[in-house]
Amino acid sequence: MIIFFVFYNTLNKNYFYLVPKKRVENTTVAGFFLWTIGISFILSLISYFFIKKQIQPLKRLGIITKSFGRGIDTPNLKPTGSSEVRGLISDFNNMQNNINSTFENQRNMLAGISHDLKTPLTRINLMIEEINNEEIKGSISKNISEMNIMLNHYLDFIKNEKNENLDETIADSLIQEITNNYQNISILRNDSKKVLIRKNQVKRALINILDNANKFAENIYLNSTIQNNSWLISIEDDGPGTSLTEEQLVRPFVKGSEQLNQGTGLGLSIVQKLIKLNNGELKFGKSTYGGLKVIISFEI
Repeated sequence: MIIFFVFYNTLNKNYFYLVPKKRVENTTVAGFFLWTIGISFILSLISYFFIKKQIQPLKRLGIITKSFGRGIDTPNLKPTGSSEVRGLISDFNNMQNNINSTFENQRNMLAGISHDLKTPLTRINLMIEEINNEEIKGSISKNISEMNIMLNHYLDFIKNEKNENLDETIADSLIQEITNNYQNISILRNDSKKVLIRKNQVKRALINILDNANKFAENIYLNSTIQNNSWLISIEDDGPGTSLTEEQLVRPFVKGSEQLNQGTGLGLSIVQKLIKLNNGELKFGKSTYGGLKVIISFEI
């Protein structure tokens, strides 16, 4: 039974109701509040997994894009997710296939030209044996050797590098092994630590840099340091340096004015490709010794 009282104020003609407190309290307020929180939590959880499912294809696309940008062969992604994300992945797959097709055609053309030129060079090399003048014979032989080196550079540049297995290599041992063939190199620092790299690719890159420095400088200075999770290799020389920018140095077939009649302009392009295949970075600067400074960094 509900009991309440009604009061009437005759002065201002207002009514007042007096009801026991326990009659107006709602015992279900706490339950309703908890129910609201529970539903909100469930909806938030559903939203989280839904958004996560939509983001996963974008994460995979980001990984593939990064690898493709480093020159690593990557497979086509299966379009998944929302219609917009599927469209984006399909467009990326088409772009990747078109770029790979263009590069493949260029590689095949350059490879064909290089191989075809090797045949007459071999014949000329045999024919000069008939020449009695040693000076002319030596000059022709030298030019043939230079042309063979150039053709090998072309073939090396267009070669579709297969990702060799990662090797656990001791950094200082590798540096010592490479520098043993150079008489004018000074190793200022050579830290020792096991690093996981594709040894042959890194070795080829370092030899290429040292060969370039050896052409133009009397002295080469090398530092190999381990800092946190990075392996840093800096190579400096006391040569004339270069007038090219960092971008021009790694651009294929670009040569500085001081080396117009030397090499192919592919050496540092090949180096950059090999460094990128090992998740490394290649940078250039002015050496404190007057020449060029090359900095290589690998994540370890």
